[in-house]
Amino acid sequence: MYYVGIDVAKQFHIACVLDDSNKYLVKNFRIESEISEYSQLNSLLINIDQDNSKFIIGLEATGTLFENLYLFLKKQGYNVVLLNPYQTTKFREMDTMKYVKNDNIDSQMIAKNGANRTPMTLQFGHQ
Repeated sequence: MYYVGIDVAKQFHIACVLDDSNKYLVKNFRIESEISEYSQLNSLLINIDQDNSKFIIGLEATGTLFENLYLFLKKQGYNVVLLNPYQTTKFREMDTMKYVKNDNIDSQMIAKNGANRTPMTLQFGHQ
């Protein structure tokens, strides 16, 4: 399995990809909040493995900022896990035993935390 953690923000997101042993396959990288960037993320993941079912992608459910990326990833067939930012904070504190926060660390914590969660499907508006 591969675990993708995406720290969601308004203008851009920070992501990383970990393997089963929590080693980076792809270190932190920036994804602009645009469909073309989402397609580049999809291409990067396909280069790792063409079987989308081998990925669990964790996103922080930050307001409504995650929705477009979530819908794009689900449409591509990925398993997506939504995480409450509070849960991510507590998981980071438990994992690191200190309060260190930045987008790079958050994306790694989201990937690790997503590995322990169940993917879900959400309904938005009129579909």
